[in-house]
Amino acid sequence: MKFLKYLALPLLAIATMVGCQKDPDVKITDKGPQMTVESVSTEAYFGSNISFEVTMNDVIPLSTLKAQLFFDEEMVAETVIRTKQNGVYEGTVQVPFAANIPNGVAKLALVGQNIEFGLTTIEQDVAVSRPQPAKIYFVSGDKEYEMARESGYLYSVTAEFPQKPKGYFRTDELDASGTIATFGWQSGAIVWDSTA
Repeated sequence: MKFLKYLALPLLAIATMVGCQKDPDVKITDKGPQMTVESVSTEAYFGSNISFEVTMNDVIPLSTLKAQLFFDEEMVAETVIRTKQNGVYEGTVQVPFAANIPNGVAKLALVGQNIEFGLTTIEQDVAVSRPQPAKIYFVSGDKEYEMARESGYLYSVTAEFPQKPKGYFRTDELDASGTIATFGWQSGAIVWDSTA
């Protein structure tokens, strides 16, 4: 029992000393990194990607580069890139394909941050519109049926189908990075980015 008493006292003293140590100071700055936009897409289709390339420099180590896409004041998509050193960073952010959103101008905010929470923001307008491809495809199992555009967003195909065909629709490539939009059926509605 004495052994336990002698062992417990030093452990209690060590725990007290560790608990009383001063918390380290967190450095915060109001100055963000220097940023130069090398390139950014000025237009994009719903369902495709906006590409961007940004040069970032700072005397304080870098933390992140965020590409945030806004429809009006609502952020609808975000890409976060870790930025540990000065240099050029590139990436994409996807434009969601939402129902009942008209063609218009979205805002892309490129936000650079260093490890002391300093921020720099550059905003860019991007014209977004619904694609109107000349054809789409109905994918059913291992078969694809090409559907020609009749007018507007009306597409049709004449072929022999099973009595209850199952599948989804897809577009051709919508942008230079090869993005393809798919539309499936979930919860009683057509859903973008689905192959159900």
